[in-house]
Formats: sequence, C-alpha cells, structure tokens
Amino acid sequence: MVTANSSRPKQRKLAFIVNTTIEKPDPKARQLIRSHVMRDKNRRKPPADGSKLKSWINEESSQRSVPVSDLYFPLPIHIGSGMPLVQLAYDMPPYALDLVYKCKSRLHVLCLDSVWIRYLAVDPLYCHSLLWTTQTYFDWLGGSGTSPAQILHAHRTLVGLRERLTDEERATSDSTVVVVVNLIMMNAVVGDPKSARKHMRGLHKMVEMRGGVRAFGGNTQIQLKMCRADLTMAMLSDRKPLFFSGGVCWEPYIAKNAASRKNIPAHMAGLDSNLLYIWADLREFSRSANLAFQTGQKIGCILYQEILISVQYRLLLLDVEAGSLDRLVLVGMLAFATNIFLQMQGLALRFANMSARLKGGVLGLQGLEDDAMVELKLWLLFIARMSDGATGKYSWIDAEMKKTLRALGVTKWEAAREKLKGYLWIDVMHDKGGKDAFEGATSSVLEPLHRSRFTILGSNI
Repeated sequence: MVTANSSRPKQRKLAFIVNTTIEKPDPKARQLIRSHVMRDKNRRKPPADGSKLKSWINEESSQRSVPVSDLYFPLPIHIGSGMPLVQLAYDMPPYALDLVYKCKSRLHVLCLDSVWIRYLAVDPLYCHSLLWTTQTYFDWLGGSGTSPAQILHAHRTLVGLRERLTDEERATSDSTVVVVVNLIMMNAVVGDPKSARKHMRGLHKMVEMRGGVRAFGGNTQIQLKMCRADLTMAMLSDRKPLFFSGGVCWEPYIAKNAASRKNIPAHMAGLDSNLLYIWADLREFSRSANLAFQTGQKIGCILYQEILISVQYRLLLLDVEAGSLDRLVLVGMLAFATNIFLQMQGLALRFANMSARLKGGVLGLQGLEDDAMVELKLWLLFIARMSDGATGKYSWIDAEMKKTLRALGVTKWEAAREKLKGYLWIDVMHDKGGKDAFEGATSSVLEPLHRSRFTILGSNI
C-alpha cells in the first residue's frame, strides 16, 4: 500500500528567503546569500541608449532608429480641468480660464511641464495676448463677431507690446517672442494674412537678433512654436520658410538609413533620394502613430512636433523639377503632413496654393495604364479630399476618385483602405475622412441607379 507521505514530493523552500537567528549563519546559508547578492551585481547593465532621438532643430539627431516606446507616452491622470493651481500674472475671470483650457485641450498631444504655464504666472502681457487670441478664435468659430472681451484684451496686448519693444532688455525676451507668435497664428486662422505676414517679418527680425532659432535651444517649446508659425506663413504665402534658409540636415530623422528605401512602392524607387528619406520618416511616424493609438497612448508633444517640423521644412526647402513625379509626390506628402500638423487641431486653415498644385499634378498624372500608378493617384485623391475638407470644394476630386476606383475594380471601402495603407495613412486621423470621401465618390454612382429603379417600380404600380 502506497502511503500519502511516500507519494508526495519533497517541498523545496524558497531559496531567496533565508531565516536565521541573530547568530552567525552557517556556511551553506552564507553561500546562498552571497550567490544571490553577486547574481544581481554581475547582471549586465543595459547599454547606453544610442538610439534616443535628439533634436532635429538643434542639429543633434543621431540618425538612428527610434524605439516605438520613445514615440509615445502613457496617458496622464488629470484632476478637474487639468489647469495648474498657480497664481497668474493677470487675474483671469473664470470664463477666461475655461476658454484657455478648451483651446489647449483641442491639441491631441501631451505637453508636460509646459513653459506657457510659467509665463501665465509672471507675464501680464502674455496673459492678455493668450486671452485675446483665444477669445478671437472662439468668437470667429461661433460666428458671433467681435466681442467686448476680445476688444479689451486686444487693446491691452497691443499697448503692452509697443511698450515692451522699446525696452532693450525685454524686447526680444522669450515671452515677448511668444506673444508675437500668438498674433501670427491668430491672424492666420481668422483669415488676415497681411497682418500675419507683418508679424512674421517682425518675429524673424527678433529671432535673428537673438542669434537664430538655435539660440533658443534651452527652450524647445518656443522653438517649436516659432517654427510652426514660420511653416504656416510659408504655406499660406507659397514662399520658402524664413528659418533654416541656410540649409538643413537631409538624412532620415527617425527612420534607419539602411531601411530608408524599404516599404517604398516600387514605382517610387527612382525618386529623389532626399524625398525618399522624408517618405521613410513619414512612414515610420505613421506606423508608430497607429501603434500608439491602438494601445491607448498619445504621442509626446515635443517629439510629435519635432518630427513633423523636420518633415515640413525639408519638403518646403527641397527643389525638384516642376511637372515631375517627384514634384507630385512631394506635394502629396506636404498635404499629408500639413493635414496632420496644421489642420487636424480644429483649425480651418486651407492652403489654396498647395491644393491647386495637387489638383494640377493629379489631373496631369501619366502612366495610368499601370495599376501601381493608379493606386498612387487614388492615395493622392484621398489626401487632397481631406486637406480640402474645410471648404467642401472637392467635386473634381469625387469625379476623379470615381474613375480611379472603377479602374482598380474597387467597390468596397475596406478594399480601398487596404490600398491606401500601402502609402502614408494614420488610421485614427484618416479612416473617418477617408470613408466619407469614398462614400461621397461612390454615392454619385449609386444614386442614379436607385432613382432609375424607383422609376421603373413606380411605372409598374
């Protein structure tokens, strides 16, 4: 008869827990303790993170691949509105704080330890400029005209700015620069490009007096903000950007050099090498953004903007032959990046010159006997449709999209989406607009069929 004791295996104690008295441990216990201590000491330290992404603006990029974990961060926990509990330099009424928070919360990016909060605490001029631009934006958005609050803060901002510019010590201070940037963006959004260009020239002069954009290297958020204003005005005026006119680094920023030509459609392999480097960066950005959104993350504010700033400056400064496939792909990439960077934040900015060039290039596209070129045309049409969405003037796009879908034999959105994802596509940003565009183009085919069917059925009743 087999007993329970004989069948039960001998239980081992937890080796990493050693119970002893206050007396000196026995040799076996000392050996076990020493073994576990040395095991931790002998563990190899992780290698230095040579792939950590550095600043493109300040020419510190290592041009190495960036781990996906570096491209997004966990969502923070907010209490209440998320506005900090600080004493502001100007006693803002509750409605003003609410407006500022609503405006900032429209950005689908994460900004930690924002320098703007510190300016609110120390600079009344910055407070008034922020309230002016915020109030103007919401007045314009609601179609309510100019409110008394907007007039009040406009007056205090302009008077304060004139006084500030006469002060040699503070005329080009960080907070003064930010006030001018705010005025540029506000005028651009509400449709006053003349005033925006005037402020942009003033900003450029202020920055040059400080030694250029890179002189602000200790304040990355200001660098990003001034670059965003410069890019916006370059796009609106169809001119080269004012900053970085002396040259930029053309190497891939977040994609590996060795892998920069991978995942590029075969019919695009002969394009300008610098253009393909930018494509590789956008492809890597799209892949990482898709992964970030799928896992419930947000891309870090500074990193998000550095990537797109690097892309847009290179695209705007790159010279390629007019009328070439290089030019068409460049404009398509510019529309893609602009849609993410300057149009996806609730701002109804429309860049007419870019839209016109994209339309001309798509309508003049050759080699459409090749399915690959037809697929490229399809992607360009979808990007054009979404970048022109603020105006609704895309009847030509719907007509071309209908012909292109028919040429590819595509009748379902899922099939169209699969082809689009072979190019540059961010699901959370483009799926809804893409599906709307697809339905808008295909409904013009289906509606006549439905009407004719109803007519036939009616005649038989």
